[in-house]
Amino acid sequence: MSLVLAAALLAACCTPAPKEFHVVPMPESVIMGEGSFRVDGQPVFIDPELDEATAGAIEDFAARLSMVSGKPSVCSGEEASQKVRFALNQNLASEEYAVNVSRDGLVVEASSRPGFLYAIQTVKQMLPEEIYGKAKAKAAWVLPAVSILDSPRYGYRGVHLDACRHFWTIEETKRYLDIAAAFKINRFHWHLTEDQGWRVEIKKYPRLTEVGAWRNGTCIGKDFDSNDGVRYGGFYTQDELREIVAYADKLGITVIPEIDLPGHMVAALA
Repeated sequence: MSLVLAAALLAACCTPAPKEFHVVPMPESVIMGEGSFRVDGQPVFIDPELDEATAGAIEDFAARLSMVSGKPSVCSGEEASQKVRFALNQNLASEEYAVNVSRDGLVVEASSRPGFLYAIQTVKQMLPEEIYGKAKAKAAWVLPAVSILDSPRYGYRGVHLDACRHFWTIEETKRYLDIAAAFKINRFHWHLTEDQGWRVEIKKYPRLTEVGAWRNGTCIGKDFDSNDGVRYGGFYTQDELREIVAYADKLGITVIPEIDLPGHMVAALA
């Protein structure tokens, strides 16, 4: 009997409501076990049948764990004695995943890249918060024994970012996407044109960004007749837009750009 089937049968017999399990959003089925598994420094098995993008996501996770723990987690397609395993399971739905942690190791199963991406986010939330850092940290790199079977309730799980009224740099936008991905968001609605600013480089019409991407000042609080006199604005080059689309895709997020026409186009008219 597979680990996934065993977890599903157990889930049918009990209500998954552990008091000491903290993952957002809460997975559909969570069954706490006994003991724990120390994950740092463990070799990682990546199923050879996984596509390059999925394998890359797992390698990125292993690299981050290696960096923050200070112990290398080496990835391999050789199953041998690896206690951390990422295995393809075609019986799971497209965004579904299973995570099983015991004293003997960690097993992650999914049938598609989204499933593996969501599983990785769940595992990261179960680890110390230092997993989100960028430097080696002292922490208990231990996972609690647990069986998780999870899939999204809604196909569209979106966030919105208005870059027109307030301009977000590329790095700030990436950070926003990182946070969205941690909560398994899969759509990024990017508001790119408005009365307050035109943020998209269109080479045929350079004045859209030369003029429309900037304002000579901003009202102070809710006094709409005031102006702080500080020139403000910015825009994204075509290369930067491609960069964000590629970055979001790596996180399993689809970018939905909003070009607001024919209304809300004072920046373009200017």
